[in-house]
Parts: sequence; structure tokens; C-alpha cells
Amino acid sequence: MSEKEIILIVDDTESNRTIFETYLEMQGFKVYFTKNDNQVLQKTRQILPDIILLNIVEPDADDCRILEHLKNDPNLYDIPTMALTVKSSPENLINDLWEKANDVLIKPFDVEEFSQKVKDLIKIKKNQNAVILNANKMMKQQGTFKIQSKMQTKKTAFSQKNFKLALVSNPVNNPVYNRP
Repeated sequence: MSEKEIILIVDDTESNRTIFETYLEMQGFKVYFTKNDNQVLQKTRQILPDIILLNIVEPDADDCRILEHLKNDPNLYDIPTMALTVKSSPENLINDLWEKANDVLIKPFDVEEFSQKVKDLIKIKKNQNAVILNANKMMKQQGTFKIQSKMQTKKTAFSQKNFKLALVSNPVNNPVYNRP
């Protein structure tokens, strides 16, 4: 990793934050935290993380609403999210998380599985950034092409107008006047 990818972790348990921070920083990531679900959107806008890990301890509709708010925000919708929840979470919550998050990891989880899922989400974000960059380049090129096309159309129209004027003003070279 040349530039450190940024991970925002939403978790209100200090021991979890310490474990995540230690492990992810050892992997070369820059880690930020927010404890309070109410601060997630503000913190996300502030740091624009590459991915967001959202720890969901209890079946709480607020956590799912956060995922909805992130996905509905035009400046944040493309940030990949992973929900971390416990095995004992109700099935409807887990299904809801699968619909709203890019990935879900059930605790307890294997560190290798966690690491691979984080890397996969980072890859998704990098691919999204590349697509956006290419789309912007294409739009810029398309804009340049449109300008060039308009200029060429104007030049052609100007040339045609001048040609017609030349024909009308010089009957000797005008094929209409020089018929046998």
C-alpha cells in the first residue's frame, strides 16, 4: 500500500476499538473511530474513509438507518461498509444488514477472514475510484470533442457560405451559369 487507506470503525466498546486499531494499523491502515451512531455521518464526511466497519451489538434499527443514510447520501454512497454482528442476532436483522451493507461478518470471526474481507472492500473502493476517474476523463474528453465538433461545424458552415457567395459573385466559375 503506497498511501494508507482509511478505515472508520463505529464501535462503542473501548476494548474492541483497541483490538481493531492495533490489528488494522499493523496491516498498514489509518484507523479512525466514532463511538456514537449520531456522529457517523459527520465523521464520515470529515475524513472520507475508504471503508466503514459498523459494529452492531444489539438489534437496533438505528444501525440499519445509518447504513441507509450512508447509501442515500450522494457524497458517501460509494463507501463500502461491513457490518459486524454477533451470531445470536435475530435472523431478520442479519438479513437486513446483508441488504444494506456491502458485507457482513458474524462474531466470533477468524482474523484471516476479517483481514480478507477488509482487503476485498478496499479493492472494491479502489476499483470504484478508478471507474470514477476514468468516467471523469471520458466526460472531459467528450466535452473537448463536443467543442471541437461545434468548431468544425461552424468552420464547415462558414466555408459553405463563402463557397456559395463565391459562386454567386463570380458567374464565370459557377457551373450553373456555364452550361452549354
